Amino acid sequence: MREYFVKIFGIMLGAVLVALGYLWFPATPPVKPLDMNAPVTTAFTGQFMATRPAEGLVPNAQVLFMDGAEQSLRKEISGKWTVLNLWATWCAPCVAELPSLTALQKHYAGRLNVLALSFDNNTDIPKLSQFMAKNKVSGLAFAYDHHLKVRTAIETNGLPTSLIIDPNGKIILILEGHIDWTSDKALAFFDQIVTKS
Repeated sequence: MREYFVKIFGIMLGAVLVALGYLWFPATPPVKPLDMNAPVTTAFTGQFMATRPAEGLVPNAQVLFMDGAEQSLRKEISGKWTVLNLWATWCAPCVAELPSLTALQKHYAGRLNVLALSFDNNTDIPKLSQFMAKNKVSGLAFAYDHHLKVRTAIETNGLPTSLIIDPNGKIILILEGHIDWTSDKALAFFDQIVTKS
């Protein structure tokens, strides 16, 4: 009789551990692939100077955020579609598109990550804060690629360059040039991808 209770207890304990495992480590839902030939996608990508599909994950590099915290880029953006904008303060087209990136972030708050990753050759957070205040940019997430790991890993032909990254951290598109991120074509594109996450 005792063996019977031990066996039942073991089965129940196993079931509880499996259930706790699902709660603590939920499975990542599969991400539907993006149709690169869909009219809404080609209309969006046609706004850029150059567009190329990409493969592979976003670099698992440490980047420096505005609060002074150094964090994993991949961990920071995981779970949502992301626009990773590679820019610098000395790049006039980069600066020109920051307000529309900010508006994009506000439009899709909670559904889309938008992160402006600075390629400036310093880690002077107060200087970047002053730059943002001078250019009236607020509400957008900023970070420094202070070890230049992202810059080394992502081949760019110029700035700004933006990456579209799926919720699993896979780079889907590399987009070169600046646009109005709140144009009808851009919003139609993001409307379709935020429903995929």
